[in-house]
Parts: sequence; structure tokens; C-alpha cells
Amino acid sequence: MRQAQTAARRRDYDEAAARYREAAAAAPADPEPRWALARLLEEKTPQAAEALESYRAFLRDFADDPRAETARARINDLAARQPSRVSPAAPPPRALAGELDFRKPEIRNRDAAFQAIRRGAQYHVQQDWDRALFYFKRAIELDDRLPEAYWNLGLVYWHLRDDEHARPLFQAALARRSDWPEARIMLARVYRRQKLAIKAVEHLREIVKTTPDYADAYYELGSLFRGETAARDQARGWFARYLQLAPGGAHAFEVNAWLAANP
Repeated sequence: MRQAQTAARRRDYDEAAARYREAAAAAPADPEPRWALARLLEEKTPQAAEALESYRAFLRDFADDPRAETARARINDLAARQPSRVSPAAPPPRALAGELDFRKPEIRNRDAAFQAIRRGAQYHVQQDWDRALFYFKRAIELDDRLPEAYWNLGLVYWHLRDDEHARPLFQAALARRSDWPEARIMLARVYRRQKLAIKAVEHLREIVKTTPDYADAYYELGSLFRGETAARDQARGWFARYLQLAPGGAHAFEVNAWLAANP
């Protein structure tokens, strides 16, 4: 629960949701992680359908909880606002690889765009890259103002190691939401993979300045500096800050090992 709350404070809502799900699985009789997950999905993410199902599961398993009436009200409200299903034609194989020519929407449809994002996310998890590309591109063509659509499309190209397409998509996400550290750190990772370290450091330092508790930014900075003998002290400082913020984080073992070898 503490890890989830920390992730939520740094606005890493996907990470927070994952930690709440882990807490719920570890303590199935405890209503707190289940309630926190439902509230997070409703209030902090575009995943209204998932929030609806979370409230339903909460009500099913904790009908006597004092928040049951609130859960019923949220279920009724979210169910009434669910958009009609998006049913685009199935994409031809690799139809979108190498293309970023988006059709301008004549009338923006935000709900349908988020529906397409959710569909694309399902294919992303399955590593069905062609269909993920199709639905994320469709989301942009339904509403070109949504940073989430560019972010998700950029992630697919990142996983495909197509940095020439990933970079402008993360830039587009930041143009629509400049205070989004997740998009900025992905842009920094693209620059790093393209061996443009100066640009990567520029964006990482911006994250540290605007979101000082975003642990992964310190890990990325330490990783960039640890190979330079003259900058080892800086790397140690960045890594130490990462461990302060995320002592049990995904990179903690690696960072502790490097610090032990480079006192």
C-alpha cells in the first residue's frame, strides 16, 4: 500500500494500480486496497470501465462495508456514462509501421478515443504490436488533443526500437501535457538510446526540478554518469537519491551492487 501511495504521489498511476492489485491479492479479506484501486482508476486514469468493474467487485466482496452505498452510487454513475463501443475495421498486418500521418478529426470524440486507447492497451499487453498501433493511431484520429494517445503510440514504437517514430510521439504528448514526468523520462530514454546524452540529461534534470520525488529520473541520471570516471561522484549522488525514494524499487539491487563496487 505504501508503494502504491508513493507511486500515486509522483503521478505514476499505472504503477500505483499495479501495487494496489498486489496488495489486494496478498490480503483478499482487506477492503482497503480494493477501494483505493477503484478510486484511483476513476479519479486518476482514463480507465472508467476498469473502475466500474473494480467498484462492482468491491460491492460483491464487501457488501457490509460502510462504503458499499458509495460504491453503488459510483457504479450507477459510471455505467450511465459508458460510451458506445468503438468498432473500427480490423487492421491489415503491419499497416501502420513507419507511418505518423494522422487524419485530422472532423469532430472530436473524446469518449471514443479513450475506448480505442483501452483497446490498444489490451493488445499492447499481448504484444500484438500491429493492432496496438492501429487502435492508438485511431485514438489520435478520434481526438488529437489527448496526450495519452500519443504516449501509448510512442510506447509501442519504443518497444519496437523505432526511436525515429517514438521521439516525436513523446514530444507530442509533452506538448499537450508538459508536467507529465512519465512522458519526459521516455523521451530521455529515447535520446539516450540514440546516443544524444546531452538532450537526455536536459529532460531528466527537468523532471528532478519539477517532480523531485520521481525516483526513476535519478536512476537514469546515475546510469548516464556512472561510466564517466570524472562524474562518479555525481552518479553516486543520483543513485543514493534513487534508493532513498525507492529502496525496494525495480533497480534497487543493481544500484546497491554498483554503489558497493564504487565506494
